[in-house]
Amino acid sequence: MKQALRFLLLPFLCASLFADDVDLHLGSKVHSAFSKPFTGKVIGKKVRMRVSPDLDSQVVRELDKNELVIINGQSGDFFSVQPPKDIKTYIFRSFVLDDIVEGSRVNVRISPDRDAPIVGHLNTGTVINGKICEENSKWIEIPPPETTNFYVAKEFIENIGGTELKAVYDRRRESVTELLDATDLLKHSESRKPFQEVDAERITHNYETIIRDYADFPEQVQQAQKLFRLLLLSKLMQVQPDIFLLQRIFFQEQPLQEPLV
Repeated sequence: MKQALRFLLLPFLCASLFADDVDLHLGSKVHSAFSKPFTGKVIGKKVRMRVSPDLDSQVVRELDKNELVIINGQSGDFFSVQPPKDIKTYIFRSFVLDDIVEGSRVNVRISPDRDAPIVGHLNTGTVINGKICEENSKWIEIPPPETTNFYVAKEFIENIGGTELKAVYDRRRESVTELLDATDLLKHSESRKPFQEVDAERITHNYETIIRDYADFPEQVQQAQKLFRLLLLSKLMQVQPDIFLLQRIFFQEQPLQEPLV
């Protein structure tokens, strides 16, 4: 009886072992099994994010080095990427009535064109939050559907931790952008005053804060450095106006080549 039972179980045991071998083999091909979503850092310049996991598929955009994205899956040699917040998709206007989709599996496309790649579908009754496309009024611009993903080659993504890191990064980016914009408004407001009354300390403090505390945003830091240098030159105008004017002309005409402070 025991021998008969072993004989009956043998095919299933072999199948199980074989399946394990297949999984291990596939796992090695894609580097590792995907476990859970994470924050990925782009480790290349102008890395292409595509509509599908295929080198021949349309490029949605080029990602900057050190940009952060949410990785929520994988397909072959590609990671699937949650669409960035500023990405827009499009649905044909005739399928929408009072912000509600009228139709089954209505195509959502990456651009307002019938030949553009499909990146999702919406069904009857789905409420959308969109606006008429300025480029083509026959289409409505909407955020990507929740099921939409884009794709980036795995070799250009580094796992830096949980998805919460991306949220922290987004808040810091928003903060540094707001600080830079606020300082710009302050600078223009103060420029209407006599020079002796200008509150240069607040402006200087804001630029120094950006340069010191937001090194992970090099574009904003570089802009703050340039404006900070011009602010210092404006102070020079009080004692050596001719030198100030020559230096200001130089800095306006020459691109910034290296950090100024």
